Amino acid sequence: MSIFCRDALRRASFKYMAWLTSAGLIAGTVYLHYRGAPLSSVWPLLSVYYFIVLAHVLFRLKNYGKAAIMAPDMFFLLVYTLFHLGYVTFYALGIVPYDDEIFMYEAAIPRSIFIIILGLVSFLFGYEVLGLKGGRAATQSRIKVPNQSWCVAGAAIMLAALLINRKFVGLWRKK
Repeated sequence: MSIFCRDALRRASFKYMAWLTSAGLIAGTVYLHYRGAPLSSVWPLLSVYYFIVLAHVLFRLKNYGKAAIMAPDMFFLLVYTLFHLGYVTFYALGIVPYDDEIFMYEAAIPRSIFIIILGLVSFLFGYEVLGLKGGRAATQSRIKVPNQSWCVAGAAIMLAALLINRKFVGLWRKK
């Protein structure tokens, strides 16, 4: 648990933020170069995206060790990539076929991937800017565990949510 506290209280790296800014500019250059060729732009833009992801993972592992794998930004990277670029990546690798329901507007493919890259760079930049929020003594503070009554209250709230959800789902179903 103290690993996450140290991660939340890390110092911001201005070199890394400058690198993220230049990565965004590189993505913009690749986008401008390939914006007239929708399907041929997939590989170069995906390469830029995965290069940024790989550089971030290596930066975190180098500076924070193996515990950085479980950090919130790594979870965000995984979910963000799967949600936004899962099918496109499988298409680029030749695993899944071209689908006109996925690539509905071919002319928008380069712009879409570029906006996804900007979203990634913006998140990583913001995550780095919010680095240091306390001193070194804050990372060594004692972590308090809630008592048993909080556990019972949490379980009761989850059970109530499940029961309410079950009741309302039954009302919405067609008969």
